[in-house]
Amino acid sequence: MRVAGFVRTDANLMLKHEAQERLLGVRNLGDIRYVESVTAVDDVFQGPRRQWWLGLRASL
Repeated sequence: MRVAGFVRTDANLMLKHEAQERLLGVRNLGDIRYVESVTAVDDVFQGPRRQWWLGLRASL
């Protein structure tokens, strides 16, 4: 039995300045999804697609 594997890479950047935080991130940087075929006739793609996010957090 052969089981294929995959590696998901995430990247995050956070900048803090006094009471503010700036956030930038990418989940699944390589946009990799794995294929699973257990008993289905066709392949089933699993795993999240690439997601970008940007945020700003501030304390008052």
